[in-house]
Amino acid sequence: MNDIKKMWGELQNTLPTEAIELNIDGIDLTGTHRFACDCINEFIRNDGKLEAETITRLHPCKAELQKVIPHIKGETQVYFAKLYRLCDLVSSRGTTMS
Repeated sequence: MNDIKKMWGELQNTLPTEAIELNIDGIDLTGTHRFACDCINEFIRNDGKLEAETITRLHPCKAELQKVIPHIKGETQVYFAKLYRLCDLVSSRGTTMS
């Protein structure tokens, strides 16, 4: 959990401005970004627990990130690769809230 908190702390507030309103292959990266950030915040706020629906919805979010990362460059690509890694960690470690 500490590694996720650390990675999230380093990534927060570093979204490159060119990523705002970015749409690639019909994927609204702003919406995907917002959802991913909400999931990571929920995971941290609830000590590793997520709503079952959040865990389920995280998989398509990861797929969207995986699809767009090869099509972006520079800082934006680095940022979204790190966000993907965080989503992957959260989805694999998150447990369902009871």
